[in-house]
Amino acid sequence: MTSDQDLLLKENLKMMTDMIILCATLALSLFFWVLSLTISSYSGTFQPVSPWRWLFSILVPLMLTGRALKRKSLNYSGALGDVTLVLELKEHTATQIP
Repeated sequence: MTSDQDLLLKENLKMMTDMIILCATLALSLFFWVLSLTISSYSGTFQPVSPWRWLFSILVPLMLTGRALKRKSLNYSGALGDVTLVLELKEHTATQIP
């Protein structure tokens, strides 16, 4: 009976951790969106970035990196490089689109 309780506790802990990470990601993307709106109000030429774009640009690299770390196909320095590369490619394509 204790093994069932331990399994339930592990599942609940994993679910709560995922929810905390998701909430932190959402808060971070909204912060960057508000910052983008503030900068665009002071600068007449800067176009504000969509909040969806901020959310996906933060969430997708974190999900891919977390999955690779869980499978142990990537170490921590590779994970940092992966996130940096994905964000850099996103920024490069964003500047190419009119």
